[in-house]
Amino acid sequence: MNGYQSTALGDDERHEVALSYGTIIGTGALNLLICGGRLFTRAFVTKTFGIDDWACLVALAFTTTFNIIGLVIITVGSGRHAAHVSTPELTLWFKLYYTCTALSVFIALVVKTSLILCLRRLFPQTYIEKWTPAFLSAMVVITISFVFVDVFQCNPPKYVYELQFVMAPDRAKHCLPPNTVYSVFLFQAILFFTIDIIILLMPAPVVWSLNIRQRHKGLIVLLISVPAIIACIAPTLRFQSLDFLKSQDTDITFHSASALYWQAIEYNLGMIAGSIGSLKPLFIRIGAIGRIYLAKAKLSSSYKLEESAHDDSLPKKSSAFRVQGDSVLNDTVYNEDEWVPNRPSARYRSLAPR
Repeated sequence: MNGYQSTALGDDERHEVALSYGTIIGTGALNLLICGGRLFTRAFVTKTFGIDDWACLVALAFTTTFNIIGLVIITVGSGRHAAHVSTPELTLWFKLYYTCTALSVFIALVVKTSLILCLRRLFPQTYIEKWTPAFLSAMVVITISFVFVDVFQCNPPKYVYELQFVMAPDRAKHCLPPNTVYSVFLFQAILFFTIDIIILLMPAPVVWSLNIRQRHKGLIVLLISVPAIIACIAPTLRFQSLDFLKSQDTDITFHSASALYWQAIEYNLGMIAGSIGSLKPLFIRIGAIGRIYLAKAKLSSSYKLEESAHDDSLPKKSSAFRVQGDSVLNDTVYNEDEWVPNRPSARYRSLAPR
């Protein structure tokens, strides 16, 4: 398998390596940003950190670990032809790829669990809350069965990850046939794709039955569905990348690269889909702070009342748009239930002179 040649990488290898690095780093960084923002918002802004947030934290740790291992796999040979991978690199590559294979099913479970618990929080007292325990139980059973097959596709497992045993002439006696391994991984990808579709469509009837404006319904669907749809597309594209399992390809380091980064895309975008909707309170808080500083900046140049009466540079408010008690507090009062508060809250209007 390994007739190592210390030559320059070809165009196809450079493209595959760059694509692998770019997709894993890009989606992984976005995952950290969105999910980190969601956890910060829930813990310090709304102060409503719940079980779904703990599940998100665990899933974020798993997906980040997968991303880091994936980057190391690329460094030691993934995306390069086997002829351009040294024996020490190839030895490490097989061990790390086996680790990713074993972790991938667990990661799929924790990511989907995080999504389901988030839906359960967002839509209480609905069919979602009733069916999630059974759904999660089925996923646990599926995960255990797949982990058993993935880890013990060879008996003993060292025929999967130890280079000297991978190259051994009697390997076929200790491992499942290539077509069987391919069928297992393909069925696994199809099943997880089906679960992703179910999770994506699960809240749709509840959202459209809400008594809110159509524009807001569309915004909710857009925030949830766009990354979720991409996360659902990722496993369908990964189907094609599994062909190397049944072809007994000796150039495994090159042809397995796409399966690796499509898995990373699937997990990272699945996390983003479940977290992006929780960032609204954080944006509201940032906007309110920005408006406070902007109001202070406008008032700092004309603080004295006798000067402000003759200053035409200050923005004027039409009396038609003013209410009793309207003052500079209008620009500083923060109402977290609105995106852009445009009038003083009831608390300050009640204190206004009659």
